[in-house]
Amino acid sequence: MKKVKITDKGPVFTVKLKGKASVIYLRDPKKRNLEEISNIITEKLSDKVTANLTEAIHLSQKAGADVLQLGMLLEWNDPKIWKQLRERWDNYYAHEADIKVKTDFRIVDFGTAK
Repeated sequence: MKKVKITDKGPVFTVKLKGKASVIYLRDPKKRNLEEISNIITEKLSDKVTANLTEAIHLSQKAGADVLQLGMLLEWNDPKIWKQLRERWDNYYAHEADIKVKTDFRIVDFGTAK
């Protein structure tokens, strides 16, 4: 999911990635409860995915490639702002675009836990 919010400093883009996972097998020597383990797994997964997606977005900015079509999103949501940025969009995207990454993962079921 992508969205844009217009602020005093300009557009702020948010890219949100959601997902569900199943744990097939789990061995926990500390014998923690499934809720605690689920929280640990989703937190680590979210951190890793956020870091990877943020890095990919920064690489696309460095290359000047609006691969997520955030310019189009801005045009649809705020044509007036888009009109101001359209001529210099490639440069704006590469150097000024404020892009936030959010993730929302959850464990839907556990298989075998030992």
